[in-house]
Amino acid sequence: MSYQLPLGIANASSVLVLVTLFLGLSDNDFVLLGPHDRIKFAGYTIDTWERWTYVMAFSVVSQISISINVNTLEPYITNVVRDHKTHRLGDPCHSHLVVQLKTSYDWILGILNTSLWVTLQVQFLLAGLLTDLVVSAVMTQRFMDAKKRDVLLSS
Repeated sequence: MSYQLPLGIANASSVLVLVTLFLGLSDNDFVLLGPHDRIKFAGYTIDTWERWTYVMAFSVVSQISISINVNTLEPYITNVVRDHKTHRLGDPCHSHLVVQLKTSYDWILGILNTSLWVTLQVQFLLAGLLTDLVVSAVMTQRFMDAKKRDVLLSS
């Protein structure tokens, strides 16, 4: 638990520096808060709060999806499918299906996330960064707790 305080302070400091930097650049189109007729996402003008909410929700949900994917599905693919353990799991078709669905999903999400980056709006990017920090911290803590349980059970 004692390492969490310095980690939290480091993350908060990083975010504070980024926010300060971006707000210092607020005299240009890079930092527009809320909807604006100069913000474009996937060909749509984000000029209403409804559209802004959809884009912000996409930023957060896609980052949650990416973070969970990186922490769960990618290790499965690396450690089970590509490490030749598939034959022990039963049907190798299942592994192919998982890899093909993940690849397709990554492409679609990648295209949409590229559109998000092209908006060059710190409001959407900062939401993704904060989401990534929170989900990564939670997933890492869960992994550490599971490792601690495994050590206690094996002793």
